[in-house]
Amino acid sequence: MAVSKKVKLAIIGATGHVGREVLKSLDESELLIAEPVLLASEDSQGQMLTCQGLDVDVQTLKDDSFSDVDIALFCTPKDVAKTYIPAAQKSGTTVIDATGFLKENGTAFAAEFFSDAAVKTAKEKGLALPSPLAWSLSLALSKINEANPLSEVIASTYQNVTTKGMGAMEEVAAQSIGLLGGGAQDGHFHSDVFAHQAAFNVLPQVGTFDKDGHTSTENAIEADIKTLAKATYPVSVSCAYVPTFVGDAIDVTLRFKKDTPSADEIRQLFNSPATGIMVLDNTAENDYATPYGSAETSYVYLSRVRADANGIRFWLVADHLRVAVARQMVKLAEKVVHQL
Repeated sequence: MAVSKKVKLAIIGATGHVGREVLKSLDESELLIAEPVLLASEDSQGQMLTCQGLDVDVQTLKDDSFSDVDIALFCTPKDVAKTYIPAAQKSGTTVIDATGFLKENGTAFAAEFFSDAAVKTAKEKGLALPSPLAWSLSLALSKINEANPLSEVIASTYQNVTTKGMGAMEEVAAQSIGLLGGGAQDGHFHSDVFAHQAAFNVLPQVGTFDKDGHTSTENAIEADIKTLAKATYPVSVSCAYVPTFVGDAIDVTLRFKKDTPSADEIRQLFNSPATGIMVLDNTAENDYATPYGSAETSYVYLSRVRADANGIRFWLVADHLRVAVARQMVKLAEKVVHQL
């Protein structure tokens, strides 16, 4: 559906990894921006970025940055959102939040392929995005559970380090160069961003630990799946960082209440791109999805579907920064514009 009304739209955190991906998605969108407002920290003042073909100077984020702004897309760390989202809403700006701040404060989230009822109250309450990996998992689980009721889901995620921000990406790159050049003492580098060296390593910690040993990210994904997929079955998620810069992968194990479907029956559920999931699964030709291969694409990919002793296992891959964050923010902005 074409979006004919022009809006004044702000991107908060425009110079960051998420903000730059949002700019790419806006270039592909039918959303018409009369006046793009690009906001970031004082260190970014004076940088120039391109938005829908326009060269735009980055401005310093302030409390009064939201004058006459119709929609604000928050792509910042959560503490920045906590400070400035109230200022934006006080100015009458509709906030779409990818930081988790609004979600933690009870704002309903909306997402493509799921209910968008929250859009009706977006101006007053804002819109919160669900966890990106919960969104892609819920796409698969909702369709599967509808056809074959689930009794249990176990998932392990392999997440790229850029979800920790540009600093994490730069640190892993520097560590990798140093290790390959033999510059590390005892083969190890000190890390300022992660608890341990991330380069050439796997870290079983995404988020902060609670008293029971679960991480905040694991808890968030599980909670969001229960909301998005309306899951009444138990969901257990373990998350790890891997030293990559694009895309994430999820290894999923399913148990069923009744008879276990075949691998082909699972694949057939996603035989249309309209489901948001693309099947890429021909092991005879070593044809399967990888995080790197998902870069700059707009689908969630389903691969390596197979039966195990008591259920079904598969591999789910997506460029979540693009498809589950940037694209979702822009799609929600388009829906908000239809209500202005």
